[in-house]
Amino acid sequence: MKTDPHLKHHLVSILPLTHPTGAAETLNNCANLLLLFADLFGGDTEKYAILDGDQARLAMHTQLLSMAGVLEAVSDALTIETAKASP
Repeated sequence: MKTDPHLKHHLVSILPLTHPTGAAETLNNCANLLLLFADLFGGDTEKYAILDGDQARLAMHTQLLSMAGVLEAVSDALTIETAKASP
């Protein structure tokens, strides 16, 4: 994935991914979404149907792919910055 330091995505900080705060905020946003998913799947499954429809499964698939793309972009940005900082 080619890294754009100004990636536009609802999980990405308004700061560039190459900025430590931008990367940290983006990782925190992804962690919060994972916590939301954990609550969804850890809840009372007998009372609430979880991913019982094609549209719900597609939405979850899309969210997880999206988050994976964001995490790859953060990784790429941090790798580039680390390489620049190395002697």
